[in-house]
Amino acid sequence: MLERHVATVRLPMITQLPVVVDLPMLEESLRYPLKVAAAQVRLDDANGLLPGSELDHLKADIVVFPEYFLNGRKVSDPKGLLELHDRNLNLLTGFSARRSGLVIAGSLVALDGGRLRNRTYVLGGGRVLGHHDKINLTAGELRSGFVPGEKLAVFQAGTFRFVVLICNDILCGRTPFAHTPVFNAELFTTLKASRPDMIFIPLFSKRRPDDLTVGPLRDRVFGELARLSGAHVVKVGSVGQKSQHEAVGRSLIADANGNIVEHYADQYRPQTLVYRFDGPGARS
Repeated sequence: MLERHVATVRLPMITQLPVVVDLPMLEESLRYPLKVAAAQVRLDDANGLLPGSELDHLKADIVVFPEYFLNGRKVSDPKGLLELHDRNLNLLTGFSARRSGLVIAGSLVALDGGRLRNRTYVLGGGRVLGHHDKINLTAGELRSGFVPGEKLAVFQAGTFRFVVLICNDILCGRTPFAHTPVFNAELFTTLKASRPDMIFIPLFSKRRPDDLTVGPLRDRVFGELARLSGAHVVKVGSVGQKSQHEAVGRSLIADANGNIVEHYADQYRPQTLVYRFDGPGARS
């Protein structure tokens, strides 16, 4: 399935081995089994981050949010997006402070030495512990002056190892007419050498006319990517309207053998997928 299409609109190939980033402050809180929550939330709905929310009560060890889920403006308005950064990061760190585990904070527009980044923060105990900057930017992000990230990281908390990729990072191109995504199988094969337990993929997916027919085929691709990497893959999207586009969630979790173990019930409605991860022995 990964080789059905030839990419003629190419993206940079990410083939580098990740650098290792140690997170000793999470070692005690990330004890197996881990409850993992993939939060398929409505765009610009921050209610799940507030004290007393259903997501707050879930007490998951790991919570993963979608790309750009708190950014109410178009990517062509980077100044407006930047104005939301501090407010949104405060909401996310507040949510993180009320739990002892890990929060993969979707993505925010960040300013880094005068450069715009699409950045996923890694949070724990109400603090920023690390981040991943999107490497394969969209055409819209590039037109708006965003700068791609330069490196991948594998984060390690005790025996638990994970990688963060944002949306287009998993692609190596698109076909020219149908704009069918061509997935970067080589990247996931390369990642296997770093032995991640989980790969978190916050993304934003636009509704397309072929969603009901082609969408399930694309879902199965994530199982194949998980098998290639030897890691669980947690894909998280948002739902709702953003500018002229409607977002479809299509959130899922695939195990290291390529099986889809949790799957969205409705690609247009908010829901939280919950999965129990029993530890490195669950890896193929």
